[in-house]
Amino acid sequence: MTPVPTTALASCGFHDAECASYDADLSLWLAIADTVGGPILDLGAGTGRVSVPLALAGHDVRAVDLDGDLLDEAARRAEEAGATISTSVADLRTLDADLGPLDPAPSLLLIPMQTIQLLGGSDARRAMFAAAARVAAPVAELVISVVLEVESFDGRETFPPLLPPDLAFLGGFRFESMPRAVLQDTRTSPIDMHRRRIVRDGLEGAIVSMPEDVVITLDPVDVAGVQ
Repeated sequence: MTPVPTTALASCGFHDAECASYDADLSLWLAIADTVGGPILDLGAGTGRVSVPLALAGHDVRAVDLDGDLLDEAARRAEEAGATISTSVADLRTLDADLGPLDPAPSLLLIPMQTIQLLGGSDARRAMFAAAARVAAPVAELVISVVLEVESFDGRETFPPLLPPDLAFLGGFRFESMPRAVLQDTRTSPIDMHRRRIVRDGLEGAIVSMPEDVVITLDPVDVAGVQ
C-alpha cells in the first residue's frame, strides 16, 4: 500500500507550501518587536513562520492558532532552532475566553499575512478586537497585515498552468499547492483564491493521494474600516 501523509502532516505541509516560504515581512515584525517590552502574541501563527524568528531574537512569544497540529510543528521547529515558544489553541474571535488571563499580559499582538480576513465578516472582526483588548496590556500595540485588492486572474481551464505550484517538503512527502485563480469582482468584493493541492512521494514524485481543489476566501477590508 502506498503511504499517505497523516492529517496532521498534510495540514502542516500545505500550510508551509502556501504560507511559510513568505519572508518579505519578517524584518518588519522583528523591528516592531524591538520597540516594545514584554510578551508577544502571534495570532494565526501556523507553523511558526513569524514566532520562531521572534523567539530566536530573544522575545517572549506565544503562538496562537486554531490548528493544534500547526502549533505542535511550530514548537518543534523552535526547539530545533534553539529557541522556545509557548503555544495556545484559540479562536481569535473568543481569544480571551480561550486563553484566560495572561500574566504578564502581552504588550504586542501581531496578526500577519491575511489572517484577519479569514474571520468571516465585520461582526467577527469586532469580536476579535474586543477579545484582544481583554487579554492585552493596557497600552499594548496591535499590528495587522491586510490585502486591500488583488490583480484577478482565472487559469482554471488553462493547460499548462499559468503559475508553478508553491512547494513544501515535509515528512518524506512533497506538498504542491497550485494557484489556479484569484477572483475579485470589485475592491469591496470577497477575494476567492482557487488552489489545487497535490501530495507526491518526496523521492519518486508519484502522486500518493487524489488532488483536491480548494477555495480560500478573504473578506474585503479597507484601512478605515479596520481602524
